[in-house]
Amino acid sequence: MYTHKLIDLKINHDKKYLRLLEKELKFIETLNFPLRKNYSISSIYKFLEECIVFTLLIDNNEVIGFSGLQHGKWQSNLARCGSHLWINPTFRSKNNKPSTWNSAFMMPYQLNKVEKTNNLDACFWSREYPADKNFIEMTNRSTENCPYGFIHEPLDDVYNVCQKINNECNLDKPCWQKVALIKFDPTFILELPKISFEEWNETYNV
Repeated sequence: MYTHKLIDLKINHDKKYLRLLEKELKFIETLNFPLRKNYSISSIYKFLEECIVFTLLIDNNEVIGFSGLQHGKWQSNLARCGSHLWINPTFRSKNNKPSTWNSAFMMPYQLNKVEKTNNLDACFWSREYPADKNFIEMTNRSTENCPYGFIHEPLDDVYNVCQKINNECNLDKPCWQKVALIKFDPTFILELPKISFEEWNETYNV
């Protein structure tokens, strides 16, 4: 039975939790993981500075996972939740079903923490492979598992989630992702560059 604990490293600076995070990052370095350079100790500490919230989930001093709510790279009233998500392989599934550590614990905490603060009108999360047919299932699971009632809306188009370079859109393939939007203000309009799935499929999925 899990006895998990959620720590927000933006408000809890206890060094024992930072040591647990660093231990997990060193473990990630040993894996054949295509994005592992994004999870180096230096990269994550830089990312931590960009976050309003950074959730570390632990069980008996083992890291289950972590992710952050990131702000500052997009329109001022928008943040990215569940960013740099990592779930330790030991905790990724239970009874052959995907774990709910992110959808039921980390993202709900992040969204609830910022809903009425920081002048945010919406948050989003994204996945890099727009052709992934599991995306709708992921958004449904995130809505169903959220204890605070936030709706994760899957958007039809493919959005560019990367920071602009010299005010120009970064057209690299990994920048184009499927997006789920969580609105705090129902009138919010997402201003990220976008293309249709058909256009993405013709241009990048070759």
